Amino acid sequence: MLAATGGPQVAGPHHPAAPQVTPRLPTPSGPGAPTQRSYPDLSSRHSAPTWRSGTHLNEPNADSLRRAQQLATDRGRPFDVVAARLLARTWEDIARPTSALGVLSRVPGRKVLEVPVLPDAGGSLTSCAKGRYHGYWRQFAQAVEANGLGDAIIDLRPDTADLAAKNPAEYAACYRRVVQSLRSSQPRMQTQWSVPRGIQPGQDPLLSWPGADVVMIVGVDAVDTGNDWGRTINGRYGLNWWADFAARNGRQIALARWGLFPGSATSHTNAPYIQNMHDWLVRAQVRKQLAYEAFTAPDDFTGAGPAVYRTLFSG
Repeated sequence: MLAATGGPQVAGPHHPAAPQVTPRLPTPSGPGAPTQRSYPDLSSRHSAPTWRSGTHLNEPNADSLRRAQQLATDRGRPFDVVAARLLARTWEDIARPTSALGVLSRVPGRKVLEVPVLPDAGGSLTSCAKGRYHGYWRQFAQAVEANGLGDAIIDLRPDTADLAAKNPAEYAACYRRVVQSLRSSQPRMQTQWSVPRGIQPGQDPLLSWPGADVVMIVGVDAVDTGNDWGRTINGRYGLNWWADFAARNGRQIALARWGLFPGSATSHTNAPYIQNMHDWLVRAQVRKQLAYEAFTAPDDFTGAGPAVYRTLFSG
């Protein structure tokens, strides 16, 4: 773990949240609300982001960008980062993501391109690890550069949620091979390895870790799922666990995707989740562990949670 650098102590697996501190959070509501008070508050409930603060788009198109731009206007500051999940039904989608990249090139902010190591149809981890898809990834890197996104972070993902869990060694080998292909075209291309926060039954994400030589940023997804906040922060594979893991490997952590759970009315009212995430981001920034965060907003961005987001993340 990194040594504390002053300011509020970041709670972690070996530094549990101080129970004697009474937090000043919004009235607990929504999923997991009874656990919210286990998290210590900062001296101030509002601290404007001093880190790279951004948004995550499930699909880069005109509608999603319009909503993102409206959210940036509402909070009174532009996004520093725009993360987007790219369509990848076939290898052709990966090799020539022209439409999506063209849309993203027209908006400000550093881009994070979320793309699976295999498309929805066609390909295997074994073949990937042997370099049989080298040409597709070289074309992808060239397309990124051609659209003026050479500084983009490439967030390589499994194509299905359990792909890496079922085949961790092969996934790690495939990931390494994809990075080699990308760098053969663009040697300075930045890459990210991302995992869901928390423990998934029967899965150990560390088994699919490809190594710090091919991973520049460790990404963690932490959308509001109503889990115990203490475990979210201090548990194994919680946010602090991954922040410490990244630091031990000389890397920073990114909240690659966080925010209100789509379609959940209770998540929209869960203002404590937004408050707690904001406070964790402040602490991670104090310790210089944070690369960026990307907030994903539902289409209907109303309720107590969105109101707190606009207040806390305003300029």
